[in-house]
Amino acid sequence: MHISKREASLVQGDLFLFSISEYCPDMLIGGRGAASDPWRWQYAVDVLHSGFESGLLTVWTDQGAEACGSQVLSDLVRMLSESDPFDMSQFLTGGLDCWLEPQVVGTDICDDMLRRNGVDRSDGELSATLIADIEALLRKRSCPWGSGPRIIGMKALSGESKG
Repeated sequence: MHISKREASLVQGDLFLFSISEYCPDMLIGGRGAASDPWRWQYAVDVLHSGFESGLLTVWTDQGAEACGSQVLSDLVRMLSESDPFDMSQFLTGGLDCWLEPQVVGTDICDDMLRRNGVDRSDGELSATLIADIEALLRKRSCPWGSGPRIIGMKALSGESKG
């Protein structure tokens, strides 16, 4: 599956932000004040799944960015797909720590790809070559865009069961 035009400009801007600082996954859905939007929730899961699997993103730990293993990243993506970031009852009971606690950061691969494609701002003109490079990297790593877990809301819409 390819990155849609709608997603492409967001991906570019979000990767740039992750390259300059660490952010919690909540940034990808628009923060705590955002209106419920299943599309943004699925987008966040897709960005993090693809970013972790391709090596563009990782989670910052006390031991540094490289200390986070692939199983930890995979578990985080699964938890994000199962924890509705717009459900305030989950937020108030601590059920949304996976959206607020981990600090996601761009890797050297991300930095190099952005630099090579001339991306130096989060709101700049869309770089078609960057998106092509991201898709090529995803193919090389056998993790096509959108191949990660579906969010609970999407599972319900498609008739899949939870779990």
